[in-house]
Amino acid sequence: MKKVIIMFIFVFIGTLVFSQNGEWQKNQIKFSPFRMINMFNPGLEIGYQKNYGQFASQISIAYLTNINIFGAGNNRKNINGYRVIFEEKILLSKTVRRNNRLFISSEIGYNNVSLTIENRRFVPFNTEEFYIGGCNLKRQSGYFGTKMNMEFRINHLILEWYAGFGIIYQYVQHFNKRNATDRMDFNFEDLISPLFEEEGRYLIPYFPITVKIGYAF
Repeated sequence: MKKVIIMFIFVFIGTLVFSQNGEWQKNQIKFSPFRMINMFNPGLEIGYQKNYGQFASQISIAYLTNINIFGAGNNRKNINGYRVIFEEKILLSKTVRRNNRLFISSEIGYNNVSLTIENRRFVPFNTEEFYIGGCNLKRQSGYFGTKMNMEFRINHLILEWYAGFGIIYQYVQHFNKRNATDRMDFNFEDLISPLFEEEGRYLIPYFPITVKIGYAF
């Protein structure tokens, strides 16, 4: 993980140095309010974007913790972790008024979080019976995806929304179950949880859709 973070830092510093000769020299600080209602990776997220010419580079860092806005993730306690995303954007078009910009971007990131899951069904090995219990979970995820980004600017205020598609490779571990071989059983009502909480190593798709609020200077 340290090597991944060091790589992000060096790439980001390199883009800052290069950007000094660019035509578009605005900086942006952005906040992601939707991070506070994310059911699986809730927390506080802030990002910094450097714009240069037809390109922009953004790094976002999130502190993952229990926020529980609107009751999201009530069965997930003691959330602790972090998320790092580096994104490179290419400007596609400008409006006549130059207050709106359309980007296409690619992102790479890493997520590391641990938490406690409560009130779940567990099935002991080689049986059909189940019990209601909990366990500790650790999830490490690598992200890669592409997005379409639209920025709206009013003086120094930035409103960004984006949507896209990507792939997550993740490694999920369960600890402190009643028995180590017990399997977490997802009922029919839990359609999304198996994608993020099933034990093992696997690939899953993700569709990032969110809004960010920022300040340009």
